[in-house]
Amino acid sequence: MQTDTVFVNDWPSTEKWMDRTIHGSRPQLRKSVCMVVFASLFTTAALGNTALRYAYVTDPVGGGGQILAYSITPANGKLLPLVGACAVTPAPNNPPIAAVVDFTGEYLYTVSNVASTVSFYQINLLTGCLVLKNVYPLAPGGLGPVAVGVTPHNGCLFVSDNISGTVDAFTINGNGTLVGVPGSPFPVGPAPQGLAVDEAGGHYLYVANDVAAGTVTPMFWNPPSCQPKPILPVPTLGGFPVGVAIDPAGQFLLVTNSGTNTLVTFPIIPGGGGALGPANPLAGTGASPAGVATTPFGDMAWVADNAGNTVHTYLLNAASGAPAINGLVQPTGVKPLGVTVDWTGTYFYVVDSGAGTIHGYKPNVTTGKTPVAIGVFGAGVAPTAMAIQP
Repeated sequence: MQTDTVFVNDWPSTEKWMDRTIHGSRPQLRKSVCMVVFASLFTTAALGNTALRYAYVTDPVGGGGQILAYSITPANGKLLPLVGACAVTPAPNNPPIAAVVDFTGEYLYTVSNVASTVSFYQINLLTGCLVLKNVYPLAPGGLGPVAVGVTPHNGCLFVSDNISGTVDAFTINGNGTLVGVPGSPFPVGPAPQGLAVDEAGGHYLYVANDVAAGTVTPMFWNPPSCQPKPILPVPTLGGFPVGVAIDPAGQFLLVTNSGTNTLVTFPIIPGGGGALGPANPLAGTGASPAGVATTPFGDMAWVADNAGNTVHTYLLNAASGAPAINGLVQPTGVKPLGVTVDWTGTYFYVVDSGAGTIHGYKPNVTTGKTPVAIGVFGAGVAPTAMAIQP
């Protein structure tokens, strides 16, 4: 990713905007997951592995801001645009940059970097159509959200605010509505980008702060409160960390560093309340890595190389989480941002922000080597993130 100043009030040029936004990446759930970017998580719950699922892609440029909707073909992973009015949901007043589906599969939340808002949509479980239910402004002082994540059991929603260097927190009610947490927004560090929420019950989250002295801010909360508090020490990586993901078991944190072209993993100290151990040896990536995601089983990870137009495959050491490049590098479209894994781990998708496309792949689950391409799908003008229904 590039290091130019993030936009605030004026909508940037498409290229500059794409260079600064990488989310949609999200953490995943064992046996059922879909990533991280910019991130978030969910569960596959009552839907079987062969059930039809819907996917939603944010495009803040096309139509002045829109959400594109698809069904995922279970047999081959191909994306089919929904028909009629369900295919595109206009959002010109709150152009979406990142999205997450809640764990029930009933609600979609998007964030708008320009409007500094969270939009709440109800998903029609039969058709996949979206209905806008409400738009929530961030708390005073929260500006420029770029990533969003929800906790298991839908208790909390967190947003990283790139411009204000903060995290906004909301409580999720049983009907999907949001209530701002007192004290929001909470300071984390300059230029936060990727956000990953623990899904293994540890009640912690991590935010990558995309500046030259780059840090990763660990935070925890005590249910039923959704008020995040910092965990010390704060690791310093340098070199502009961007994307973050947590393996489904909550054992390791993965961070992409666009300044050093590396992937770094940290062990999450057992019983340490989310504190991180010393970093594992670095693994190389392509140019300017952005989104990162793991399988539902935590054995493999993929990184989208934003300036390299490629995706790398890694095997993760089961004991340490240390990454090792495996297989051949796969080409993507122009300026790939987020990586999203479907809840079964059968397919993963890379959002190509500079090409208006999504590349789909089938992982090689036997050897972890080169994934098989399953297709290239149209995705508006400048897609930034993808969220898959559990």
